This record gives sequence, structure tokens and C-alpha cells, in this order.
Amino acid sequence: MPEQSQPVPPNLTYEVSRLSEVITKLYRRNSLWHSFMSGVFSGLGYVVGASIVFALLVYLLGKVNLVPVIGEWLGAVLQQAIGSMTPR
Repeated sequence: MPEQSQPVPPNLTYEVSRLSEVITKLYRRNSLWHSFMSGVFSGLGYVVGASIVFALLVYLLGKVNLVPVIGEWLGAVLQQAIGSMTPR
């Protein structure tokens, strides 16, 4: 024999509606935090990856004996950069 449905109390509808609002607010807050942390770790990954690639490139150029040329060029660039930073 099927059970008969009982009427839904009015405050239950209100409570379910309120619970839905609270869950939505929590999800938005968690989503913002998740997006922020995802961006932080993505940036960190880019920096670590670029550092590894740059170190490998410098190592390989050192094996080919091009580093002294690059070192002189980099020194000249740094002198110009430092010179432009001094107050006049």
C-alpha cells in the first residue's frame, strides 16, 4: 500500500531556501580562494620552469664557449640599466 504524502510545513520551505543560499555563498567564497591559489601555483610553476630552462641554456652555452661573449654583453646592459637608475 503506497504511503500518503504529507503536506510540507511552510518553515521547511524557508529553511531549504536559506540552506541553498548559504551553500551558494560558501561555493562562491571557495571558488574565489581556489582561483587565487590556482593562479599563485601556476605563476610559481612558470617561474621554476623558466629558471630550469634558463639554467640549462646557460650550461649548454658554456659548453660551446659562448658565455664570455654573453657575459660581456650582459655586463654592458647591466651598466646601462644601473646608470639610468642613478638620480640626476
